[in-house]
Amino acid sequence: MHGDTGNSVCLVLAAGRGTRMGTPKAHMDARGTPWWRVQNQRLHAAGIVQLWVVSSVTVTGIEQHVDCVVVPDDKTQPSLPMFASIFAGLVAISHRLPEHVFILPVDTPVPSREVFRGLAAKAEAGCAIPVHFGARGHPVCLGRRFIEQKILAVPTLDPLTTRLDSLTREDAICVDVYDSNTIFNINTPEALEHWLDSQPDP
Repeated sequence: MHGDTGNSVCLVLAAGRGTRMGTPKAHMDARGTPWWRVQNQRLHAAGIVQLWVVSSVTVTGIEQHVDCVVVPDDKTQPSLPMFASIFAGLVAISHRLPEHVFILPVDTPVPSREVFRGLAAKAEAGCAIPVHFGARGHPVCLGRRFIEQKILAVPTLDPLTTRLDSLTREDAICVDVYDSNTIFNINTPEALEHWLDSQPDP
């Protein structure tokens, strides 16, 4: 699990059904390229080890290229709560927990390597959250001790009702960043087009 950010891994949360997009967000069409592939390439470019948390609906095509954890479908609600995906990913790596775990929703574009490095430097035993001109974003960086003590060692913790923002409120360190990707939310086709238009030519 070693990359340019040391002993760390990024959990990419991609189990949602993407109702507003008309397709799971991992499979959005980024001008001929599946969105998951764009994210995968950006994580590789940033030197970040990745583990994708997917559902049986979103796993198709992804599992052949990246490591995946498949969460069970919950037919009682439109999509699994965010923390339930986080918890599934953390349990999957709990036998060899890295020093830092980054939490990245699939609809937030992967930011620069510097963002990951800055968050890892501040997380220590707690967690670090990127802040872009006053707005909190992703990825959130969780330290190993925080994961062990505040998540994995809490028998009463319910992954279906727990919220990450509530869990990290007392331990969060805000880190100012200049990368606007940290607060970009691609939740509509128009938002995806806007983001693609903002990218430099290859």
